[in-house]
Amino acid sequence: MTDGNGPGAPTELSVSYIKSSQFRVVSAQGAYGGFAPRGHFALTVFSERSAIPQETILQVDPITKTGTETVTKTRAGIVRELEVCLMLDKQSLIELHRWIGQHLDALKKLEEDGYAAR
Repeated sequence: MTDGNGPGAPTELSVSYIKSSQFRVVSAQGAYGGFAPRGHFALTVFSERSAIPQETILQVDPITKTGTETVTKTRAGIVRELEVCLMLDKQSLIELHRWIGQHLDALKKLEEDGYAAR
């Protein structure tokens, strides 16, 4: 049995990316998380928005058939809607940190060259 680093170890591998049936794009304005009981790091991303009404009353004018809506029940403040939680082991967390760092360095270089991120 080899350890994968010997003379017969491959020097190149083909990697295919396939979207799962649950794949989706989410907008993330922030993250929340920490270490889970078994040592994995839980990274939950959230989108942030104003609270939407939970209940309204619609007064309908019988002549014009138009309505005036009044909010009767809503949450206070803002809502952070938790989108997805990534459970990362130590090596995955290290690799994610490295990968994000590389992209931040590239963005800094672009900004120095006059690129305006939005």
